[in-house]
Amino acid sequence: MMINRLEMRQERNRQLLQSYFSTLAAALDARDKYTAGHSMRVAEYSLMIGKLSGMNEEQADLLYKSALLHDIGKIGIPDEVLLKDGKLSDEEFAIIRTHPVQGEYFVTDRAY
Repeated sequence: MMINRLEMRQERNRQLLQSYFSTLAAALDARDKYTAGHSMRVAEYSLMIGKLSGMNEEQADLLYKSALLHDIGKIGIPDEVLLKDGKLSDEEFAIIRTHPVQGEYFVTDRAY
């Protein structure tokens, strides 16, 4: 009985964590209507490729979560650049290109 409860708790925690990642990805995508649903699509395609390449369940789960949050650095991009209608200037495009570096800082506790 105790083992069953621990397994149930572990499964509930797994579901909560997955929900957290999905919610965060949806919030990121909601910030930029141009890319709505992008993170979920990237995660699904990444998972398919990972499974086809022979990843085990743990590796595939990590890949999926990483893919969901691959654009987390966009949090640090100013709205006037991220949400700009029309073509970006060279300077604005340079700012957009910093989002992977900013994302690394967000996920490694070295936020700006």
